[in-house]
Order: sequence, then C-alpha cells, then structure tokens
Amino acid sequence: MDDIGAIVVIGLFYSAGVQPWFLGVAAALVVLIVLLKRVGVVWVGAYLVLGAALWSATYASGVHATIAGVVLGLLTPARRPVPSAVSPAERTARLLRPWSSFLIVPVFALANAGVEIRADSLDAPGAAAVTAAVMVGLVLGKTLGIVGAAWLAVRAGLARLPDSATWGMVVAVASVAGIGFTVSLFVAELAFEVGPLQHAAKLGVLAGSAVAAVVGGTALRRACRRTPDPGQPPAVAVRAGGSNL
Repeated sequence: MDDIGAIVVIGLFYSAGVQPWFLGVAAALVVLIVLLKRVGVVWVGAYLVLGAALWSATYASGVHATIAGVVLGLLTPARRPVPSAVSPAERTARLLRPWSSFLIVPVFALANAGVEIRADSLDAPGAAAVTAAVMVGLVLGKTLGIVGAAWLAVRAGLARLPDSATWGMVVAVASVAGIGFTVSLFVAELAFEVGPLQHAAKLGVLAGSAVAAVVGGTALRRACRRTPDPGQPPAVAVRAGGSNL
C-alpha cells in the first residue's frame, strides 16, 4: 500500500503534457480488463497482452507509466476459480518473483543509487535540509502514518489486530517500513534535477533506511519478548497454605 501511494503521487504530480486521446485508450483498456475479470477469464496471456497495451497507452498519454502497473496489479484476479487451482495473481507473482528479486531490483539499485559520500556532500545550499527531511519522512513519517491508519481502521470497526498481536508490534512493523529503496530513489530522481539536491535526497534515503532498520529491528525484538509464547501453557495459581503461589 505504501508503494502504491507513492506511485499514485508520481502519476499525479510528475506527469506532464497529458494527451487525452491516449489517456482515453488507457481508460478503455482498463474497462476491458475489468470486463474480462467479471466474466471469469483467468488466462494469464490475455492480461499480459492487455497490460503491455495499457502500459504503452499510459506512457504515450504523458501520465507516468508506473500507474499502469499499479492498476493492472490491482485488477489481476486473485481468487481461485476452483479450490485446487492457482489464481492468476499467484501464478504471475511466482513467475515474476525470481526475475524481480534477482535481476530487476538489483539492476535498478546499481543504476540508480550512485551515492558518493564525501566530506562536502551536504555543503550545497539546501542539501542538508533535503537529507534531513527525507530521513524524517522515512523514519518518523512512515511510522506515524501506518500506525495512525491502523488505529483509525480499528477504531472505525473496519479492521482488527491479528490474534496475539499488540500495538507495540504494529509500531515496530511500521518502523521497519521506513526502509525505502527502489520507489524512494525513483521519487528522488523525479523530484530533483541531477545535482547536489538529488544527491542529498538519495543520501537521505540510504541513511533513513539504515536508521529505520535499526530502530525497527530493535522494536520488533522488544515487542516479541513481551509476548507470551502461544506454545507455553498458561500460568496456574496454586493455593497452598492460604497463599497463592
């Protein structure tokens, strides 16, 4: 959900020169995908072809093409046609996971990180403020946002905490979510031109991710230590000689 929100921001605020005709074609393709889903089409090939067409139309429209990926992902059928079958979403995820984990993400990281840490990295005007803002956004902003959204959902009756889960665990997991990499670096490249400020933003992403990893890992250890092991029998109060033992 966090990445989806970021990609929506990219689509809304980093798109220029929108072409209405191509945008209409993209919208028609979305409608077609929804119709196929409604009639029960589960053939992955159909969604791959339509997905490629949707990406091309979105790109040609001037809207950032990552929006097409988000829309297609949300519309891919996740329900199994029969209990013993595998849904198109599961099948596609299994197919793409090795390529994504071992090729696409590493190549993206090597091509887009490029952070050179020097003594004067933050000397440019505004560089230190950009780095600090990115770090605060990743470490504090994500924690407050996720915990706040979860609390509102529980209070509104829209969701509940999983069994044996505590709010300390929610805070810990929200802290771990501050580890930002691919989308964070992508937004940094779009938000700043090549130069000291983009360099400072990327430095903030890496530093903020490191801090979030330490804070989140520590919080998870503390939260889990306070949670009783479900495999252990509950303590029993034994009365002996008028005293509770």
